Amino acid sequence: MEYLERDFDDGIISNHNFRENSQSLENQEYKPDSFIQEKILDVLEIIGLAWWIEIVTQNPTCTYYFGPFVSAKKAQIEKNGYVEDLIEEGAIIFQIEIKRCRPQNLTVFAEE
Repeated sequence: MEYLERDFDDGIISNHNFRENSQSLENQEYKPDSFIQEKILDVLEIIGLAWWIEIVTQNPTCTYYFGPFVSAKKAQIEKNGYVEDLIEEGAIIFQIEIKRCRPQNLTVFAEE
């Protein structure tokens, strides 16, 4: 099926093949609107259902929180990047946990 498209700036009318355009749209990956995702994440965070990556390190002895994430799967996907960054900074990773929580601070230093 063909349709006409008019460019009102130039007054040009061009033919387009509807089937070709719709097939190219079918091959595109669906990505939800980031604004909607952010709002969902805000709600999850408020009610304590957002997912966080908790990484406990030695040298320095700290607990780091990375997130929030909509799902544990998304946190799992992002985890390696945070671990690599901490290792590059010289931290020794002691424990990693993906959990639902509401951290008060993103970095918690152990009391000496």
